[in-house]
Amino acid sequence: MHCRLANRRQGIRGSLRNERETRAGRAGSQSAVYVIPGRLERKNLLSSRVFDPTPAPGGTARRLVNLTREGLNGVKAARAAMKQHLNGILDMVLDRHRCDRSRSPSRATRTLFARPAALGTFPFRERRVSAVRVTGVSPHPRPNPMAQANVPITRSSSSRLHAYYELTKPGIAGYVMITAGVSAFVASSGRIELALAIHTIAGTGLATAGALTLNQFVERDVDAIMHRTQGRPLPTARVAPMEALAFGSALLLGGLVYMGLAIGALPALITAMSGLMYHGVYTPLKTRSYMATLAGAVPGALPMLIGWTAVTGSIDPGGLALFAIGYLWQLPHVLGLAWMLRADYARVGFRLIPEGGARSIGTQMVASTALLIPVSWTPTILGFTGLPYALGAALLGLAFLTTAIRARSDMTDERARGVFLASLLYHPLLLGFMLFDTLRILMTGA
Repeated sequence: MHCRLANRRQGIRGSLRNERETRAGRAGSQSAVYVIPGRLERKNLLSSRVFDPTPAPGGTARRLVNLTREGLNGVKAARAAMKQHLNGILDMVLDRHRCDRSRSPSRATRTLFARPAALGTFPFRERRVSAVRVTGVSPHPRPNPMAQANVPITRSSSSRLHAYYELTKPGIAGYVMITAGVSAFVASSGRIELALAIHTIAGTGLATAGALTLNQFVERDVDAIMHRTQGRPLPTARVAPMEALAFGSALLLGGLVYMGLAIGALPALITAMSGLMYHGVYTPLKTRSYMATLAGAVPGALPMLIGWTAVTGSIDPGGLALFAIGYLWQLPHVLGLAWMLRADYARVGFRLIPEGGARSIGTQMVASTALLIPVSWTPTILGFTGLPYALGAALLGLAFLTTAIRARSDMTDERARGVFLASLLYHPLLLGFMLFDTLRILMTGA
């Protein structure tokens, strides 16, 4: 009997010894752990202190109670830390969702999320999340919300098409189409064939869209720096540079071929010269000389001549008169814009302001608008329009000249903007008077 009790006590001691050795070995392998980027510390999984395999005083029962208490405390701490971590992930996801809907990221989102590569327009800043150490949890792979934030977002086909549409600068291209159409209408004295009008407008629009797209491809690095152009498709990576190059080349060449076949060689040649002036002269000169402003007004005025030659097949005084009107109108238009954007232009090295600064710009504005008044009368002098157009052109010219004189006396951003806005009104209204008077002469014969 005593032998059996002794053997049982010896077996219990051996079991406790094995258990202590097992726990001591496990403490070395089950240390450390789940860390969200931060500092690693080798800790026991069941407590926040390093496991000590030496027996605690008080006997086997007390050691078991202490181990159990430490294990429960470790589990509670792990559950609390995991709950805090999951709540943090949920807050980040909800904040990101609100940011995507409103496109106005909160301060918390800017702190937690890195800037997504696919959303170049979002003002996120990259910043590392504070380290969070969770004890009592096994080291398993966890989903990383920071990695998910950098996953490229697939855009819809409509969004991609809109980016290509933006490349063509539809506002400018559309107005160029209008000027070419009005010029062709006046050249025909209102008797232009519908097919010829459609071919002229469509061909001019295609070629202009291609030239404007290629300009954005050439100046994509500059556009990424200037505040005014940072939202364009190429700086925001909505369109790849080589895609823009292919798209613009196809539009420009397609428009030239279309015009040559449908309208004639002369309008197509003038259109090609306009593109060459724009990319070969105006764009390189922008960083070299103020002469870029004077040279850039040439391709801007050539659509009037394109429309005229599409009807007449030749370059005559009437077409040159419309070209002169377009050229003189563009000078105050571009100068007013250059003064308002002078800080942006200086940032990229554009020299679109003359040496004299504000005084020189004001003088050139006054000179061009004053000269524009008699030049705008030439269609009436040549017999294409009548007295109503001449009176309308005089009134518009005087109003335009007044804004230029005010700007010259005190060149501020507000007055330069006044000249710019006046130019946006002047030319469309002048074309409207021209169109109206041509129709009046056609209907009345007077």
